[in-house]
Amino acid sequence: KMKELKITPIGDRVVLKPDAIKETTDSGILIASQHREMQTRGVVVAVGKKAKHVSIGDYVMFQNHVATKFLFDDEEFFIFRELDVMAILKEDK
Repeated sequence: KMKELKITPIGDRVVLKPDAIKETTDSGILIASQHREMQTRGVVVAVGKKAKHVSIGDYVMFQNHVATKFLFDDEEFFIFRELDVMAILKEDK
């Protein structure tokens, strides 16, 4: 379980904990940094009061090139405007 994040985004901004970047193939071969996929998915951990479409805990796909990466309590996060969320992803159960 993730600890409570003590950050409050302003307006319609969203804070996201990105998925880990895959650094090796399934067979254990190291993937060169220039060939690793960009982070484009993660879990929403905080939302501003004007965010209308996403909630804390949503697993989303976002536009990486407009997100700002930052460290908080030694963990990596992204912050961006809600309109940069492209989709909420849900698993079939």
